[in-house]
Amino acid sequence: MTAQVPASQWAAIRYSGTWSKANYDEHLGSAAAALLWWPRDAVFAAVMAALALSTVPVRQILMPAINRATDAGLRQRFKWLHGLSVVVTLGHIAATGWLLAKLA
Repeated sequence: MTAQVPASQWAAIRYSGTWSKANYDEHLGSAAAALLWWPRDAVFAAVMAALALSTVPVRQILMPAINRATDAGLRQRFKWLHGLSVVVTLGHIAATGWLLAKLA
């Protein structure tokens, strides 16, 4: 059952999240899946592992650095870090697409 809450307006100055057991377990599960796939196709498993392992530093290091650059008004640093995050994201998308195509 859901509770009825009166309509209101809210604003968030900043939210970057925190470490959680659920996120850790999700990424650990992805890494475990990659290891289980290893005997069948080592390249496929390596790409899966790289995707699983690269999400943690992006989330825990790169994203907070982007937020700090924004908060400090460091436009050049923000542009560089944001560009890096875009490249990493596009790499994740391309790698995931390759993995899905290989499964088909």
